[in-house]
Parts: sequence; structure tokens; C-alpha cells
Amino acid sequence: MTASSRLEQERQTRRQRLDTIARQVLRTIVGSHAHGTAGPASDTDIRSVFLVPTASLLSLDPPPDRTKREAEGDENAWEMAHFLQLCCKGSPTVLEVLLVEPFTCTEEGQRLRELFPLMLGKDPIFNAFYGFANQERKTFLSPLSGRTCKSMGHYLRVLFNGAELLRTGTMTVRIVDTPVGELVLQAKQGKVSANEVVAKGDELMADLRRAYEQSTLPAQVDREPLNRFILDIRRQNW
Repeated sequence: MTASSRLEQERQTRRQRLDTIARQVLRTIVGSHAHGTAGPASDTDIRSVFLVPTASLLSLDPPPDRTKREAEGDENAWEMAHFLQLCCKGSPTVLEVLLVEPFTCTEEGQRLRELFPLMLGKDPIFNAFYGFANQERKTFLSPLSGRTCKSMGHYLRVLFNGAELLRTGTMTVRIVDTPVGELVLQAKQGKVSANEVVAKGDELMADLRRAYEQSTLPAQVDREPLNRFILDIRRQNW
């Protein structure tokens, strides 16, 4: 057996072990299908949240990779506590999981979705959305980039959503229904230049900063209600 085959076999074994004890509580489709920008070749990005029994987490032999299940195709999954940590950091790709209509949602998953307003702090949101957008800008301006159009669309979308979230406490995942929707779609289709995207992005970046300065959200997330929630979940899922 080759080294790569052995590693793949070990990965499958770890995944199978986690699958035997984990229970899915939330499953959604995000990405371009949720944003309204999908094309014929677009992947279907699935994101889910799962629970590992508390007894397994506290045992002498806890399951491996228990915070994030390894990607299988276009699906990624997080254990609930790890998912909450990422939400508190303002991650754009994680927060949108709670705002799209799920196709699997247990009682615990619904309780998790209802906590969305408590996961918002203006400092982590600004830092996460600004950082995400800045990385996408570097990507599409790189002469070696192989994902220029996709990154231009992400750049504009995240800047708009960040300002929207700071002002309103929510964001429009279906970006085509917003004032920047048409430009985002054109950018993803390669119908606008990088210079046009940069010019619009500079406007949106300035608006993101204004939204941060004017936001009535707390500076940081109050983690105590979220901590009480996950402890209650742990007790119920011993």
C-alpha cells in the first residue's frame, strides 16, 4: 500500500468513526446557489452542523477530528461548539449558514439559528469581513490567480454584506436581490474589468468603515448566553 493510499484509508476510518456517533442538527446549501449567482458549472456547497455525544467528548478516547468533519466533496461540517466559536469571530462563510433556509434542521438546529442576533459584535464582524474581502482583492489582482472572476464577485458581495450586517443586524444572503447584485453577477461572469471592481470596491470599503463607526451592535459578543446554550445542549445529549 502506498503512503497516499494509507493516508486516505486512515482519513476514511476517522470519518466513519465520527459518523457513527455524530448527529446532524443543521444542513444547508450556501455559496453561489444561495447567493443567486450560480451558473451551469457551479458546485453545490453544503454546510452542516453536528453534535457529538458529551460522554464521547469527555471519555479517555475522544473521537478524532471532532471539531470539524473532513470535507467530502463539496460538504463541510462543524461540531456545534466549534461552529459557535467561528460565529463569534464574525466569519462571513459561517454566519450565512444560519440565514439560509435549511433542508435539515432539528430542534437543536432551530435553537441555534435563533441565537444569530447574540453572535454579533461589531469588532469581529468588521475584522472578519474586511479581512475576507481584502484577501479576495489580492487574489483577483494577482497575475497568477486562477479564480479572478469568482474572487471579484466575493469581494463585492462580502463588502456589501458586512456594511449591511453592521447596520441592520442581518444580511441578504441572496446577493442578486441587493443594489450590488447585478454587478456581482457580472463580475462572476467576467463581464466587468478588475479596474471597475476595484473602483466599486473602494466605495463599498468606505461604506463598511462608516457602518462600523455608526453601528449600534456591541463591540464584542457576549459569550455567556451562548455558553449557557451549549452547556444545556451538552446535558441533553450526554
